[in-house]
Amino acid sequence: MVKEILKNLVEIDTTNTIGNESKACDYLEKVFEGKAKKIERIGKFPRENLIAYFGNLESKKVLVITGHLDVAPYNREKWDTNPFTAVELDGKIFGRGTCDMKGGLAIGIEAILQVVEQNLLEDKMLIFAGTADEEIGACSEIGAKIVAKYLKEKDINPVGVILPEPNNDYEILKVNIGHRGMMALQCESNGKAMHPGSTVVLENNAVNNMYEFITEVNKVIPRNPTNENGIPGSSCRVTYINAGLENAFKSVPDNCVCNLDVRISPLESNENVLNIINKIVEEKNVKINCLRKTNSSIIEKDEKIVAELIKILDEEKQKYEICCASPVCDAHWFNELGMPTINTFGASGGNVHAHNEYAMLDTLDGRVDLLVKLIEKI
Repeated sequence: MVKEILKNLVEIDTTNTIGNESKACDYLEKVFEGKAKKIERIGKFPRENLIAYFGNLESKKVLVITGHLDVAPYNREKWDTNPFTAVELDGKIFGRGTCDMKGGLAIGIEAILQVVEQNLLEDKMLIFAGTADEEIGACSEIGAKIVAKYLKEKDINPVGVILPEPNNDYEILKVNIGHRGMMALQCESNGKAMHPGSTVVLENNAVNNMYEFITEVNKVIPRNPTNENGIPGSSCRVTYINAGLENAFKSVPDNCVCNLDVRISPLESNENVLNIINKIVEEKNVKINCLRKTNSSIIEKDEKIVAELIKILDEEKQKYEICCASPVCDAHWFNELGMPTINTFGASGGNVHAHNEYAMLDTLDGRVDLLVKLIEKI
């Protein structure tokens, strides 16, 4: 059934920034009908979040399975198939969101249905939370943030939270105990326009200023590799730059705009990295504006949810790696409220955020089986 759930989810267009996650909530309500003890929606139509409760609602043994319902934007012309028609081919299932992260959602949903059917929740409560608007950078005010806050206000303190984002290794199950943070910086340098053939020495060149600024930022925030403990370093990449007119060879522009994508290691904070960049800003006559930011996050390896999962993986002889995810995700919203979150059990596949995205079909059922075992152990 996991494949059927995935296909049905893919065929619901929840492309960010429009989202329409409420349509996915409609489908999930039908799936959980007669299985969930209670279903709630929070947020505003058409970008609602769905929370479904299973098992013993009085129990203090609580596990949360969560994931975002929205998917990344797409370019229809580059797809070989309709992005919102799930197509099976050569052991893969193609469609927008198959890997990120409707495949992980389908795994979580199927595991929930199985433990309900097997009456494995008599002494525990299981919560499913489908959230909105993650694809803008896990910094939304209308998705996982309000779900985590809502659960906390209801005095729900889970043993752990499972977030099945894509698993980028076919054979090895990634157990991500943290993820990097992110800052989207818009940078602007102003100078003086002039004829490029002038013999006047121009000290305030907008393009040169920006070049020097980027060079200095890359010196202090190098593209650090992952360390021996599986924790990725910080990095900075230029994602957009613009100055002058395309064919205006005879004019030095007076303005240069650049966008930087800064990723922050779980070992650092957004504030510290921003302070470092601000020092360079002062020296290089550049202005910056932080458009979006997401906090990094990490939990200890000895958290109960991690320890229980490792026992199961060892018993099942499943290859795994304890690490931190390089992309941002919604885990930080839960971790910041004391709900230890691990990013694992997601679908393996490829072309995430690109055309012809796919999930490997033969990884889905195995991930469901492992998640069922974990739910049973909690």
